[in-house]
Amino acid sequence: MMKTLMVIVIIILGFNVYSLFVSPVPDAVKNAFEKKFSISNDVTWSKQDSAHYEAQFSMHGIDTQAYFTSNGKWLETQTEIALSQLPKKVIESITKRYPDCSIVDAEKIEEADNKVFYETEIMSPRTNKQLEFKNDGTVYKQ
Repeated sequence: MMKTLMVIVIIILGFNVYSLFVSPVPDAVKNAFEKKFSISNDVTWSKQDSAHYEAQFSMHGIDTQAYFTSNGKWLETQTEIALSQLPKKVIESITKRYPDCSIVDAEKIEEADNKVFYETEIMSPRTNKQLEFKNDGTVYKQ
């Protein structure tokens, strides 16, 4: 009896995990994506959870991810940027707070509520952190 129950639980869990990866992307999500980005080819979709989808694509040769709810509401876009594209105030803030660190990666993040911020990865022999900054160099999230 216990083995049968265990097998049933494993099958149910396996099906739920499987459905996260193979569920088709709803038309509302695809339509919202195409309307926002005017791209329909070379998009890799993944289901983040039961209510969110991620589109990975290249826009003008730049790696980009966009996130949508299952009903097609755009949540945010993350775009990789060159370190030279970081606002001067962000670079100054990092240099002041973490003088021994180097900036190794940067992304511009645009959210649906018109917030724009920058996610950076900094490293040193003792530190490896991801930090988020507003355009004016103030910490958004640490």
